[in-house]
Amino acid sequence: MTRPLTTNAIDKPVWIPATVCSDIVEEACDALLSDKCTSDEDCEVFRNVNRDALLSALQFLNACLVPKTRFKCANKERAFQKFHQAMLVELNVLPLEKLLCPFSATTMAFAVFELLLKRNYDLKKQTQSNNGDEVPEGEVGIVEHIAGFVLFNLKKQAKRINNVAERELVEDCLNALETPEVISTSKTNLPSLTQVLDRGGLTKPTQNICQMFVALEPIFRSTFGDVQSFDFQIYFSKCVASDSVSTCLYEGLYKVNAKKNTKEKLLSGIVKVYFNVRVHHEYKVYMDRHKLSTKTGKQKKSLRKSLQE
Repeated sequence: MTRPLTTNAIDKPVWIPATVCSDIVEEACDALLSDKCTSDEDCEVFRNVNRDALLSALQFLNACLVPKTRFKCANKERAFQKFHQAMLVELNVLPLEKLLCPFSATTMAFAVFELLLKRNYDLKKQTQSNNGDEVPEGEVGIVEHIAGFVLFNLKKQAKRINNVAERELVEDCLNALETPEVISTSKTNLPSLTQVLDRGGLTKPTQNICQMFVALEPIFRSTFGDVQSFDFQIYFSKCVASDSVSTCLYEGLYKVNAKKNTKEKLLSGIVKVYFNVRVHHEYKVYMDRHKLSTKTGKQKKSLRKSLQE
């Protein structure tokens, strides 16, 4: 038995933000020059402006960044609020307006800040690896079906929570992770058993949560491989450290007014149930192979005995 693991036990790396640099300024200038909406006069200004002076004038944007959390949308919203406030301060904008006209200065600051947000808060696109850890396209539907079972299972667990307020909060979180399906009139008259057999009575997760489970599967495969001894603590540590897993969940819970502790408990519960399902499947496959090899061995032994007779 492994001891319960909380996310507080995970040592998280210190976040070092990307700041305004010459590469970002150059990229912003190129983007504005290639934009068809940019006037010829502005293009001339962006093309000839002194890059070093522009870089120095844009350094105030670094103070608009906020500490990175799992809430990507919230990070960007808070950063944009600080950006708006900073643009109202004459001391920040004046050096930029001396290099460019007021309209061009605002356009340049916005373009650079957008690139700054992209580098700091957007997830890197995952590329297909050659080690076979990615979920094959034909198995994605299976993983999504397991995701429905996990949410269904957690809803049953939530009903056993004694504290009414806590129970309702957890149920709100779980409801936010599923896609509401409109039941057609043709289904409403069906027997209850038939309705239960439709997807096994499971919930249908949202796209964000489906992506989360698709990220959980390769972590399981790469962590354990062919090993028949499974440790939840190791698996959970890797899942918490994965931006793909935590961000997909927290984005799905963005509109739910729940505390961080509640969301972390939900993350732990989801990973735990998924881990149990996968371990059960791996052991079942192992036992089926063992039974098949034993049966084949007995058949061969019986055949040899009959041939000897």
